[in-house]
Amino acid sequence: MLGLFAFAYVTLHFLNYLVLDQTFDIAGIIEDIVERPFITIGFSALLMLIPLAITSTNGWRRKLGLRWRILHRLVYVIGIFACWHFYWQVKKDISEPMIYIGILTLLLGLRLWKRYGRIRVIAKSSGSSDDEMVRQTKGPDGNLLKS
Repeated sequence: MLGLFAFAYVTLHFLNYLVLDQTFDIAGIIEDIVERPFITIGFSALLMLIPLAITSTNGWRRKLGLRWRILHRLVYVIGIFACWHFYWQVKKDISEPMIYIGILTLLLGLRLWKRYGRIRVIAKSSGSSDDEMVRQTKGPDGNLLKS
């Protein structure tokens, strides 16, 4: 549901730009998309959100199976593009975009740590010394790997 709220916000954001800023001037919008990088990034994020919004139902999830998960990983790229769009759009005070970038960095870092970074040090069988420690971590499938 959070993804659909994000899609609704982005759609309203784009409609604001379309109606109030460009007054439905399609040629002006295309020119902005081509010439202004922050609009290019924002519009790209909007286009990537469309298939995620369409396939957000349980029916689509069943229909797509594993491909649904792969498709919905676009959300990470979209988050990066959204922060990038905001950062480039701001002219002087970048403190607010930096807060969003920091939050996204923290969330993506936690996600990566949860998936790849759980390193545990355990002792080998009985009688082992501190020199004979084995590092173990979980692989992408959740099974422990020895290194």
